[in-house]
Amino acid sequence: MGKSPTYWTVLETKSASSAEAIRHVSQQNFSYYHPKFREPARRKDGLGVRRIRSLFPNYLFVKVDPLGGWRRLCSTRGVARVFLNGDLPASVSSVYIDYLQDREDDLGYVVPDHVVDHAATPVFSVGDSVVARSTSTVAIFKGLGSRTNTRRIVYALFGRELELDVSVYDLAAVA
Repeated sequence: MGKSPTYWTVLETKSASSAEAIRHVSQQNFSYYHPKFREPARRKDGLGVRRIRSLFPNYLFVKVDPLGGWRRLCSTRGVARVFLNGDLPASVSSVYIDYLQDREDDLGYVVPDHVVDHAATPVFSVGDSVVARSTSTVAIFKGLGSRTNTRRIVYALFGRELELDVSVYDLAAVA
């Protein structure tokens, strides 16, 4: 009898607990992927800097064996929940994970496919369809985000609506 297949699933981490969740998931010998990117920003003195941001704040991709001990992830420190499809962890296509990993630079940060003009801040109206260019995710614009230069969007993931703050520079109107 062969080994059961493993696949990627998504964990939602508790607020501001991604590092703790990663540490405890790793200690349990699960493979994980937490994509990050460098966001261009300007300091008050006008110098350009890059902030490190999570591509999916409060979410973590974890490789699980659906027939193995994945249930212990539900009680792992820093983890709020495991996305399920029925009684099993919901599956994320390995093609999507490979796509993100293929776009990483030599420091391990996901690099956008485009060059953004930061001089012009895009303007959207509530309800507009937008695309997050770094992930090619189509979403609905909801309004201002919780931080400067972020905007709130809503998109569907595993049949659920998720709200997320993203960089205004990562959004484009859907043609």
